[in-house]
Amino acid sequence: MTYKLLLIDDEAPKVMAGVFKLFGKEQGYIFDSQTKVSGVPWELVDNADIIILDFSFPDNHTGVEFLRELRKARPSLQMPVVLLSAPNDIKDSEWQECLELGVNDFICKATPPQIVKRKVDSLLEGETYRRLSEQLKEKLHIEEAKSPVDSLDFGAISSLAPDADEWAYIFRIILKEGPLHRRETYGIFLAILNELLSRLAERMGKKI
Repeated sequence: MTYKLLLIDDEAPKVMAGVFKLFGKEQGYIFDSQTKVSGVPWELVDNADIIILDFSFPDNHTGVEFLRELRKARPSLQMPVVLLSAPNDIKDSEWQECLELGVNDFICKATPPQIVKRKVDSLLEGETYRRLSEQLKEKLHIEEAKSPVDSLDFGAISSLAPDADEWAYIFRIILKEGPLHRRETYGIFLAILNELLSRLAERMGKKI
């Protein structure tokens, strides 16, 4: 899978070569970059899987200005946003606004590249599952309209369903003990299964 990262930083080439040096194209990452906080093309924003935004720009501009504009132009956009900042860059009064504008994490440019990659990968993985979940819910809604869930024999199904502890054990085995190269695929199947089980549990009056 290829991820598209939008980097907005006045020193974008330098930051890509340093902070994000582990995010190579051969590893599945593609960077789009902008050096100004204003005038960012919306097509780059719409196509990005994550936005990585510098907090401080020349002439006293800040990344918060872009976020305000983003929320006005794209209020429903849910992709992760990472703010590049040193702890002393952001005033106490600005922290809350950053969170309200949808900042998911803060990374200092002095953070080791290995830690940066782990943080960003975690956000990208979460976004992948969120999108899959949305697609799944939409598909299930369509399928329910074709074949109502009420027609199923939930009494018979209930006798076959494992309890919560057994499901938790199965999930842990699949995600933690399975082959590394298959875990993303397993995760997708588990996301689908989890949605189905949640609906089934609600119908049966069980807690999964």
